[in-house]
Amino acid sequence: MSLRLMPRVDACLLFGLRVPTRWEWVAAALADPVATLVDHAHCEMKAATTALMMAARYAHLPSIADAMLALARQEIAHYETVAAELRRRGRHPEPHGADRYAKALRANVRGVEPHRLLDLLLVCSIVEARSCERFGLLAEQTLDHALKDIWSEFATCEAGHHALFVGLAETIAMKADVVARLAALLEVEAHVLGSLPCEARIHG
Repeated sequence: MSLRLMPRVDACLLFGLRVPTRWEWVAAALADPVATLVDHAHCEMKAATTALMMAARYAHLPSIADAMLALARQEIAHYETVAAELRRRGRHPEPHGADRYAKALRANVRGVEPHRLLDLLLVCSIVEARSCERFGLLAEQTLDHALKDIWSEFATCEAGHHALFVGLAETIAMKADVVARLAALLEVEAHVLGSLPCEARIHG
């Protein structure tokens, strides 16, 4: 499959991502759309689970808890969209291994509050930013119209989720602290991304 090379700096500029996704990943994801969908179904379920965990842990912070409950509902709806597309293709979400990308980022979350909450929000913002970039690439490059619609919709949603997490972070910490910590975690993300192979998985 030949890829239509297009400028890819917009997402990096918008979100502050330090490195763009490699074209090798785009090729791998497009070559096995079912595997990419299966992985994404698990990503959506994990995102919903994380949001519910945060809603429960930070129930004493209504702005955080309410936002996370709303987000969990949207992530579950996205899971249903992906599961339906898999069923249309005669497949279904299958048992899946750990998300090495998310696990590596979460390892940098500090254990003491309020730093823990700040880091959780910013790690989630980075995951959403990378997802947005990758869904945008898949939407640009796929020739499958059904998938183009799905990836385009998800790219838009992930951009909104990124903004949500950063906005919530700015309600619990000074903006300068948010900017500094986000910059440090973005450097970590670039290293993590470079250490992962290019596979038909949304993250790794």
